[in-house]
Formats: sequence, C-alpha cells, structure tokens
Amino acid sequence: MSEFKASSLLLIVTFGLAAITSNGCGQQQRKAPSPPASLEINPTERNQLKTLDYVPVAGAKGPGGQAFFVARRTNKIGQYPCQSCHETPLPPTPTSEVSSRWMHTDIQLDHAATMTCQTCHNYDQMHTLKFADGLAPLSFDHSYNQCGQCHFQQLRDWRGGAHGKRLGGWQGKRIVQNCSACHNPHAPAFTQRIPIGFPRVPRTSKGH
Repeated sequence: MSEFKASSLLLIVTFGLAAITSNGCGQQQRKAPSPPASLEINPTERNQLKTLDYVPVAGAKGPGGQAFFVARRTNKIGQYPCQSCHETPLPPTPTSEVSSRWMHTDIQLDHAATMTCQTCHNYDQMHTLKFADGLAPLSFDHSYNQCGQCHFQQLRDWRGGAHGKRLGGWQGKRIVQNCSACHNPHAPAFTQRIPIGFPRVPRTSKGH
C-alpha cells in the first residue's frame, strides 16, 4: 500500500470516529444538566417564593390534579378584621336607607343590578363573605369560590391557568392571584382605555 493511500485511510478512520462522537456540527456531545425539578431546590428562586404570602386553593385542583396556591387577600385589606369595628351582627339594610353617616359610603357598587352589599358580605360574621345560599361563611382569601358562583367559566379557566396571573415563576409551586387582585369586586369591569399607537420603527431600506 502506498504512503498516500495509507494516509488517506488514516484520515477516513479519524473522521469516522469523530462523526460518531459529535453532534454533526463538529462539537462533542455533552449531556445537558437537568433543570431543577422544583424551585424548592433552587436557592435563588426559592427566596422569591419566600416573599409571597399564600394559602392552598380550597375545593379545586389544577391541571393534572396538582394542588396549587392563591395569594392571601386578608393581609391587603386595610380595615380587616371587620369585627374590630363591627362587634355585633348587622341588620339587613336596603341600599336606599344607607346614610352618609355610615362608613364605606365611598364604595360605588356597579356589579349587577340585583346585587347589594349583603349579597356577598356576611352580616352575621362581618369578617367573612358568604355563598348565595347563605349556608357557609367564606374567607376573603378564598373569594374566588364566591365569584365562581356566577362567573363559572372564568373560574374554570382560572383553575386551569388560562385566566389570571401566576406569581413566582413557572416552576415549583403554582401560586396565583385572587380575582380581586385584578378586578375591583364592587365594579369588576375594566374601564375603557385609549389605545396607544403602535411603535414607529424606522425603515432600514426603501421599499421594505
């Protein structure tokens, strides 16, 4: 065998071995590090979760039957707990009889024509809400279940992750905002806003 043929055969064998161990782009295959299975083992993002105050969602599971969590609401209500002022149950009062001497008269109820304050608020236990049947008190932290009595499609989408806002990243514990974090419960419809014009991008060449 000539020296030229021997050299050619050696190059073929060398390139063949390189092709077996490469990814086709001339780089050695390397096993990518596995992402953390949960934020609980990621110190940086674990600290982000520690800053959130949340409770387990009651009476529902998320996609795949996984439990998830909702940001606490009661720690954001300035005059909570209500019994600090309302020491005794309140008698049902028509809205037309509400006096300017009452508290909370700055609240304008624009939710539904048939709703009054006592539609949602539990006058027997002012620190809680109530269901439409009035049988069980409901914590402000779980007001999504009260909203879902009428807005059941939105509640379904909220449970599944298509409606609402998730907090703390997309890995690890799923923590979501409550309905009242985005919607004013007394006037839940978003107000109209003037649309902002699209950005003006200078053209890089004529005719394009």
